Amino acid sequence: PSFRSMQWVNSVELAVEYTTRLHAEFQSILPRHSQTLSEHDVAKVLEVASGLKASAELFREHLQTCLSKIAHMMDSLLRAKGLAEFEAVTFRIGDAEYTSYEINDPWALAAVQSWEVLLQPLQKGLSETNWDAVLRKLVGLVIQHVEELVCMKAFTQCGGLQLDKDVRVLRKYFSDRTEAPVRERFAR
Repeated sequence: PSFRSMQWVNSVELAVEYTTRLHAEFQSILPRHSQTLSEHDVAKVLEVASGLKASAELFREHLQTCLSKIAHMMDSLLRAKGLAEFEAVTFRIGDAEYTSYEINDPWALAAVQSWEVLLQPLQKGLSETNWDAVLRKLVGLVIQHVEELVCMKAFTQCGGLQLDKDVRVLRKYFSDRTEAPVRERFAR
């Protein structure tokens, strides 16, 4: 996404926050001033408060849609820069290949390095809350792709150990970038 579109998404997040706060303010002020207002004025205030609440919900829905679109757009890039290599890796390996993979990781380290380059502008451009939301969505998408690919592969004992190591690399990468718990999501 462009810097301008990320600014727009951040602005939508602020709009949600401000309209929600304004709605709460109207709701808290009304009881204190209801004796001094006419029924018509009370009805108008309630109507405005209701409109603010509806606007906040509309903004929130739009924000979630935008964040999902960003996550899906980034997901296609992550698949092309990392998960495609995972698809090609065999986990029917012996001790010699496992030892070789210790030195020359077949895909996980290269994938997270590529992902860092792809995701860094997004992290800089989005607010912390929006970045975290996109990253949590990406974690779910990456896990889904890895699970699908794992189900199609055959494993030796060394291959299972290698997969475990690769999953730990992915888990650490995502854990280092969000406060949200991701460990459990990688547990399957």
